[in-house]
Amino acid sequence: VAPAGSPARNFTHLQETFLRHVPIPVEQIHPMPVEQDDLNKAASDYARKLAEVTGSPPVLDIVHLGIGDDGHTASLAPGDPVLKQGKRDTAVTQPYEDHRRITLTYPCIARARTIMWLIIGSDKATMLRRLQDADSGIPAGRIVHDNSVAFVDKAAALVKPGEPSLPVDEKSILTIDVGGNHVKVMTSGLGVKRQFSSSASLTAKKMVASVKKLTQDWEFDCVSIGFPGPVHDNGPAKEPVNLGIGWVGFDFEAAFSKPVKVINDAAMQAVGSYQSGKMLFLGLGTGLGSAMIWRDLVAQMELAHLPYKKGRSIEDYVGQEGLERLGKDKWLKHVLEVIAMLRAALLPDEIVLGGGNVRHIKKLPDGCRRGDNDNAFTGGFKLWQ
Repeated sequence: VAPAGSPARNFTHLQETFLRHVPIPVEQIHPMPVEQDDLNKAASDYARKLAEVTGSPPVLDIVHLGIGDDGHTASLAPGDPVLKQGKRDTAVTQPYEDHRRITLTYPCIARARTIMWLIIGSDKATMLRRLQDADSGIPAGRIVHDNSVAFVDKAAALVKPGEPSLPVDEKSILTIDVGGNHVKVMTSGLGVKRQFSSSASLTAKKMVASVKKLTQDWEFDCVSIGFPGPVHDNGPAKEPVNLGIGWVGFDFEAAFSKPVKVINDAAMQAVGSYQSGKMLFLGLGTGLGSAMIWRDLVAQMELAHLPYKKGRSIEDYVGQEGLERLGKDKWLKHVLEVIAMLRAALLPDEIVLGGGNVRHIKKLPDGCRRGDNDNAFTGGFKLWQ
């Protein structure tokens, strides 16, 4: 946080280059109150000011963003805990380049009517490419908006001298759906699905080698991976239950020599199934996959592990093991009870039921629709849009 008039403060540059040259009344200019001693209170005060001026929750007409050579934007820096802030509209960052900062959070930015990027200089070329790829490995890449525009100079527009960046809609995307029984692959260009068997000995390294062999006659520009477990920072957060080890910390981008996005497998199928509103996805398979989507926000969930009955979890009753232990009729009774319970708790506009065992449900509950496992591929393709 820099004092008023400091050259380290963005508002100083905004005053010198813009505000002093246009007839905007002072009462319509609302800088962040960074001079306050209590920065958390200052952030809260500014959130209230935004709501007072633009409505609650705040909806800004235009959010103007730049990007740093490390992928930071709007004072959202790599590794800062504020990246995970999903409730507040403003927050205080950790020290970055010798300053703490008050910043708008992802939810506030996502509600804006328009996002305008200004990206200048060859040192931003790589980050521009990752921004175009919606690469969640950098803070800027997590801002995906239906109405965004970027003003870019020639130096930033070139990934390498003389090599223009490839538009997203011209990319060929390889989607890999990793499961406990099979690994399935498809590209956006060909629309042909191939697969090979997986097992408890399938490591990340073996998976990549098998995919490369299976797709050696295919060309693709980038990769989406649906992983059967929790994902954090574009990689597996825990070793999978039904596969081998070596997934956590594995460098998929180096292994494929391509840009890679890793997402929970249920979340990937949810993205491919999404239509509108707040959607809850439940995947009835080996376990219970779950994810929720609202607008541009995708939340992987681990609802399967919630306690349910007799000291057992939800997954123990509605997963494959529950189906085999209880029989179809009792299993179905618990599935319908779990659906009703999660609907009451999460208030989704609709519930999509996917996974192989959804075939055992002949009549879906009201407010539910049947998913398709191939929606996982659609979701993988959409990750790059």
